[in-house]
Amino acid sequence: MLPARGVAFLVGQSKAGKTFVALDATLRLAAGIPKVFGRKARQCGVVYVAAEDPNGCRSRVTAWRRNTRTAQYLPFEMIGQGFDLLNLEDVADLTASLAQARARFDERGIELGVIVLDTLSRVIPGVDENSSTDMSSAYTVLENLTRETGALVLVVAHFGKAGAEKGIRGWSGMDANSDATITVERNEEDRELRLITFAKVKNGVDGGQLAFRLEQVDLGIIDDDGDPLVSCVPVYQPMEATARPKRVKALSNPEKVVLAAIKHVTDNGSTHPLPANVEGAKPSTKAVTREDIRHRALDAGLAQGDKPGTVRMRFSRAIEGLSAAQKIRVEGELIWLL
Repeated sequence: MLPARGVAFLVGQSKAGKTFVALDATLRLAAGIPKVFGRKARQCGVVYVAAEDPNGCRSRVTAWRRNTRTAQYLPFEMIGQGFDLLNLEDVADLTASLAQARARFDERGIELGVIVLDTLSRVIPGVDENSSTDMSSAYTVLENLTRETGALVLVVAHFGKAGAEKGIRGWSGMDANSDATITVERNEEDRELRLITFAKVKNGVDGGQLAFRLEQVDLGIIDDDGDPLVSCVPVYQPMEATARPKRVKALSNPEKVVLAAIKHVTDNGSTHPLPANVEGAKPSTKAVTREDIRHRALDAGLAQGDKPGTVRMRFSRAIEGLSAAQKIRVEGELIWLL
């Protein structure tokens, strides 16, 4: 899902949970947890550039540690300030900081594996994100970082106005040149449910999805007002658990009349054996004829004084509706209850 080297993007709506996902994934990598995003993972060192909200990121790291009961050293370092990808001095300072972190990781026998830039807009301050000249230059710096460090550069970014369909905000070359792109979105029907989609995996299979909700974690800290400080961690769940049960469409009055007629004829009228080799049918199931059902439904008020053509149409639509609702099975002139 993520290459060992290259430039990847984690992109989504504002407040979709991008940073929670980026922190969770990279902390898992640093901790040597065997699986990340449900796939096998290799432990590595991480440098996380929290350019947008360093204090919030620190709280989220604390929440992750408390939730996972991880107290030991992690090869995970945070740089709590922004910089400018198009400023040579800033890039030189970042490169020096990365070299120092890599040396500290090396002392413990761990490679620097991931550099996170959170967010793209905060590491290109004042740049027109639609400018191919400026953005291609910024992308070249990202490529240089991965080439010089041998690590994956994971950039947290925002969707454009068109959302996931158009991908990363601004210059289209970001999407086109990326080695992997992961999207994070909130579900429209259930806003607390968030979806991760592996939209692009250059050397793998894309299109996979994960679902998660944010679960609150007490940080074990009391603020000046005496209130406990909290943050959140992503809690993943199977995709099949995200589907809401379909609403059962209420039967129309004609459908109710015809269904009652089928039940009455089945219990009190002339029944027939099912056609041969009907899949899933019980041997004891009996069928009744369409004509017997129609007569009973007419007696029960299906006609309502309307013209014969209108009544026939009403009866046919009721049969079709009951079949679609899986209340009955129809084979030619025979009908039986399910």
